[in-house]
Order: sequence, then C-alpha cells, then structure tokens
Amino acid sequence: MYSGRFKPKPVENEHGHFDSKSEYERYLLLLDMEQNGLITDLKRQVTYELLPKQTKIVRKELKTKVKEVVKVVEQDIKYTCDFTYYKDGEYVAEEFKGSKYCIDEAVRIKKKLLYYMHGIELKFSFPPPREKKRKKAAK
Repeated sequence: MYSGRFKPKPVENEHGHFDSKSEYERYLLLLDMEQNGLITDLKRQVTYELLPKQTKIVRKELKTKVKEVVKVVEQDIKYTCDFTYYKDGEYVAEEFKGSKYCIDEAVRIKKKLLYYMHGIELKFSFPPPREKKRKKAAK
C-alpha cells in the first residue's frame, strides 16, 4: 500500500504500538485532552464485528454413517479503529490517517458497515498541515 520513502515507521513505547509517529502524537494530544477533562474514556484499538462468519451444514459420508459438519463458507469481517472516546456525551470512533488521500475504498465500505451494524459514525483525523518552506529571493 505504501511505497518507498513515504512508508510510515511504526513506533513502540510504554504507551503501546503505533503505526506511525503522527498517530502516536495524536494519541498524546487525546491523552492530554482526557487529562484536562475535554474527553473521557479514551481507548485504543477497539475492534468491532462488521459481519459474522457465514457457515453451512455439509453432510459427510463416513464408512459406517453420515455425519453433518458445520463448514465455514466466509470468515467474519472485523474492523479495528484507532481511538474511541466520549466528547460532550457523544461516543466518537476515530481513525487516524496520514492524509485525506489515504482513505481507500475498503475503509469507506467499513465505515458504512460500522454505521449500519452498530450505529457508530467513524470520524477521520489527519495530522496538522506542515508549513511550506519559502524560497529565498535571488539577489
């Protein structure tokens, strides 16, 4: 998904494992907001089941009898969001992305399934924009 030099480097520390440095910085900001009382009940990596596994019963003939076996046709689909918390009494599920261009079709579908199955609206957060370097004027 990521190519070459733009691949984010994971961060591992006392707070846990983060996919990128900017995601870790977002966590520190949310942690500070929780300590100041702006949000409550901050959690990381919360998993939701979007679709359960799909099974069917298959009749298997053995030497002496016929046995019915449950066969898994499709595995379940789960989604793990980066952060969840309560802000002003409203439950917020937040996904941190490097830029708005990183939101692919699979994430959009999972966002719709999360709202359909659990009634939770997924919000995206992005790092603050960097200041552009100015070129010095030629003399």
